[in-house]
Amino acid sequence: MGGVQQLNRFAGIAVGIYFAGVIVYLLNTAVVLITQAGEWRTVMDVIAVGCYLIGGLPLIYIALQELDLQNTWFRPYRRAAAWRRRSACAHRHCPQRGIPGRFAVSVQE
Repeated sequence: MGGVQQLNRFAGIAVGIYFAGVIVYLLNTAVVLITQAGEWRTVMDVIAVGCYLIGGLPLIYIALQELDLQNTWFRPYRRAAAWRRRSACAHRHCPQRGIPGRFAVSVQE
């Protein structure tokens, strides 16, 4: 992996973990306490805080993907696709390049 990819991976993991902490902290200190005290002014307060908390969920999902804890079912397909890309470049007689050879499939009309 290149430097930019490593930075991107680190940033995705760090921001996801950070927002997970922010969401847990705000749920415990703000949402629960305000709800128990009945101090929500209007419905807009609830919507605003809810949207802020929900806005962090995609960042948590990105962190889970970067840590390989999400989309594990996709790995075999991703590996197979990567193998096909490498094999297309590695083999001289590749059907994707249109060069006949042992991998070529002839279509008869």
